Amino acid sequence: MKKVLSTVALAAVLLVGCSSSAKYTDGTYTGNAEGLKGPIDVEVTIKDGSISDVVILENQETETIFASIEEYLIPDIIKANSADIDTLAGATTSSAAVLDAVNVALDSAK
Repeated sequence: MKKVLSTVALAAVLLVGCSSSAKYTDGTYTGNAEGLKGPIDVEVTIKDGSISDVVILENQETETIFASIEEYLIPDIIKANSADIDTLAGATTSSAAVLDAVNVALDSAK
């Protein structure tokens, strides 16, 4: 009996280890959320199961704040392959809205 349980446990571990590492389905997805000054629309591109690009399509936020978001936050999202990252200091509300919009898009990609 112990041998059978050990074999089943080993098989389960091996199957989990062999599962696909792709987190998302390839394609282009859109998401939106409410920013400080209005809606924020994003487009998220998934390639080989990972985030390959995030584009801000529409926003009414302060231009200099959004420049920081595009320079720092977007690369962090791509690197983390997730929108579950910290917001930017000084742009907390706007960056949180971008992260929310990206999460909406990623929900469609699952």
